[in-house]
Amino acid sequence: LQNLDAYNYWVDNLTVGDQKDTLTVKYYHFNHTHFPVDFDSTGIIKSNDLNWFNNNQNYNGLYNQTYYALTQFVSLINKLKELNVFNKTFIVFKSDHGENSYYFNNYPEKSKINGNHNYGYSRYRPTLLIKDFYSENNSMTTITDLVSLSDLANTINIKFKPYYNHENTFSGIN
Repeated sequence: LQNLDAYNYWVDNLTVGDQKDTLTVKYYHFNHTHFPVDFDSTGIIKSNDLNWFNNNQNYNGLYNQTYYALTQFVSLINKLKELNVFNKTFIVFKSDHGENSYYFNNYPEKSKINGNHNYGYSRYRPTLLIKDFYSENNSMTTITDLVSLSDLANTINIKFKPYYNHENTFSGIN
């Protein structure tokens, strides 16, 4: 998605069909959450104000932009609940990478690789959250295994095997 409004429009107009035992997959890549920081915690694009822009290319600006992105995700969760399909939904919330080291003030997030502020420690610590079908946890469960985004293929393969019944061809942690 290239902008804030496209996602909000999709969520607002989301409907559910006949709810037969069918598999539907939706994948969205949010370009609007990539650097530089362009909008505030309420989703208002403010990067056209040079003073605001310069004062928000830091941890606080990143936090506020991320806060709004997460409120967008919460709107999807609320819509799925409104449509009575939240429990029937398997959700993967992931980022393709973390942010640049110059947004951070503390170790280890501010650490740089070979002195390059674009490729620091936090850039290689993406977010990965999974909500299973019919899960009713009110808190997150954290696994301490060292995993990478490539392990996600195995998890998805195992979870959706009933829909296409084939052998597991992916390795990795589930």
